[in-house]
Amino acid sequence: MNTLMQAIRDYYANQPPDPEKHPFWVFLSASIVYDADTDGVYICDDNGMIVTRQDWQELSQAVERYFASAPTDDELAAHNLAIWRKSHEYQKPPRRQRGQAKPPVPQCPGYIYLIRGEGDLYKIGKSKRPDSRYNTFGTTLPFPIKLVINYKVPDMKPAELSWHNRFASKRVNGEWFRLTAEDVQAFIATAQEQPLEQR
Repeated sequence: MNTLMQAIRDYYANQPPDPEKHPFWVFLSASIVYDADTDGVYICDDNGMIVTRQDWQELSQAVERYFASAPTDDELAAHNLAIWRKSHEYQKPPRRQRGQAKPPVPQCPGYIYLIRGEGDLYKIGKSKRPDSRYNTFGTTLPFPIKLVINYKVPDMKPAELSWHNRFASKRVNGEWFRLTAEDVQAFIATAQEQPLEQR
């Protein structure tokens, strides 16, 4: 029986991931997500795959084993502070002189896409490779999805932000929104207004 901990050990021993043995999430970065409905939290990866109860039991036992011989909380806090300081040393940009223009922010060309989930649930996102992104969602989400449309933009971030702001009151979670037929039609119309070379 292949366990989560064995998958983690394999990963750190540079063994290639085997999706038949264990889900991909263990090989990706994980996040702790707050669930307002239960006032609880869960762990998931960047694609939204959630840790199972069995995996959580293995993880919690492994964490207990670590803390049984780990440094004290004060030592861990000092370690974390040192890491934080070191990581922020390199992020300080040089000071601009008074009157000096701000450097231009580089543009990031790509695509804005609209994916339909269940019912009136839609995802508005950005990607340099929308087909690959769509295929990833198709295998990780617990419900069927359909690509409604995508279109090319010279700079993905502000284009995506514009749609997210427009539908902010309809946001369900992250990039997921409950949209009406009129909202979807407005998105499609904007995509179709783009020059042919940008579609």
